[in-house]
Amino acid sequence: LLPDPPLELVLPSPLFYRDQALFTVVTDLPDWSKCGETAASAAISEALINLLTASEGRAIVLFTSHYQLKTVYDQIRAPLRAQGITVLAHGVSGGVNSLLQRLKSGERCCILGANSFWEGVDVLGSALSLIVVVRLPFWPPNSPLSAARMERIAAEGGSPFPDFSLPQALIRFKQGFGRLIRSDRDSGVFCVLDRRIIEKSYGAKFIRSLPDMRCYRGGSAEIAARVAEWLAR
Repeated sequence: LLPDPPLELVLPSPLFYRDQALFTVVTDLPDWSKCGETAASAAISEALINLLTASEGRAIVLFTSHYQLKTVYDQIRAPLRAQGITVLAHGVSGGVNSLLQRLKSGERCCILGANSFWEGVDVLGSALSLIVVVRLPFWPPNSPLSAARMERIAAEGGSPFPDFSLPQALIRFKQGFGRLIRSDRDSGVFCVLDRRIIEKSYGAKFIRSLPDMRCYRGGSAEIAARVAEWLAR
C-alpha cells in the first residue's frame, strides 16, 4: 500500500481533431449482409478508385478479409496506375515494413492492409492522409479463438455479441482511426465504407468511440470530392 493517496493529473489531448480530421461515411454501397462477395468487391473497388484518386494515394485501406483484399487489389491496381498511383497489397507486394517505407518515402502510393495494419503503424505527415475502413472490424465468429470465447460467454449466461464481439470490434476500430492523426501537425480523412455504422443500432457506439470531428455522409463521388477539398486546405 502507498503511504499517501496517489495524485492524479488529467491533461487534455494535444490534438485538435475538429481541425485536423474529417470523418466520412460512404452511403451508396450495398448492404454487405445482402450482397455476394463478387458484387461487394466490385462496389468496394469502384469506391476506392474514386477515393484514392482524390487523395493521390497517401492512404491505408483496412480490410478484415485477406481474400477480399487480394480481389480488390486485382481490380483497382490498373485503373489507379493510370492515375500515377501505385497500389501495394500486404502479402502480395511485400511485408509490413517494406510497404510502410514506400508509403513514407512520399511515393504516390497506397496500401491495402489487413490485421497487421490496424495497429502499431506510425506514419507522420502528409504521406498518410486517408484511412479507409472497408468493413467494421468484427472478428470472424467461426475462428477457433472467437468461437471458444463466445461459447464460454453463452455457457456463463452472457450474450456473445454485446459481451465479446462488439467490444472487440470497437477497440480495433479505434486502433484503426489512431493510425491517421499521430501528431499536432497531421491532417487527414477517416472514411468508413460500411453502412452498418449509420443503419444499425450498435453503429452509434462506433461513432461515439471516435474523437469529436467534423462529419460528412454521402455517395462515394461526393465523399471523394470532400477528401480532395479537405486535403487541399
